[in-house]
Amino acid sequence: MPKHRQTCAGCNAAYMRHYLRRRSRQQPEWAVRQRAKKRAEKLGVPFDLPLHAVVIPALCPVLNVRLVIGEGRLPESPSLDRIKPDKGYVVGNCRVISDKANRLKSNLNLIELKTRLKFGSSALRADYAMIVDYVDREEVLAEVRRKAAFGGRMSDEWETIADWLDRRFAHGPVC
Repeated sequence: MPKHRQTCAGCNAAYMRHYLRRRSRQQPEWAVRQRAKKRAEKLGVPFDLPLHAVVIPALCPVLNVRLVIGEGRLPESPSLDRIKPDKGYVVGNCRVISDKANRLKSNLNLIELKTRLKFGSSALRADYAMIVDYVDREEVLAEVRRKAAFGGRMSDEWETIADWLDRRFAHGPVC
């Protein structure tokens, strides 16, 4: 730890870099959430995501690759996806996926993703196929959540289905 942290800006900056690096390795969910909070401010989108809502699975639910934590930015690093980009970082609109999947998905909608699947680089077609499946799954889940929120005598059943789908989709492609 730097000796002159209290009085030296350079020493304090070095300490903070070390502290943030260590905290990111120890609490990757915190690091993912903090980066998302900064992006939300920069993009001007809503941010209301408690730490407990950021869950990093062992495997990317899109590309089915093991997520790597604490090794810097890699294609397999965890990244917080806004399922519907315009809704921002709010509960029910975010899922942790691999950095590669998130960069390929970008802000594209399902039609644009299907176009990339059909006409895009042949080297990426398998990845785009999995991303299209992921977006399809998330749209089904959103529709079930809408039905649950509608109320009425079936809302409890729809909520049960939504909870089950959410847990299932968090683990990757449905086989």
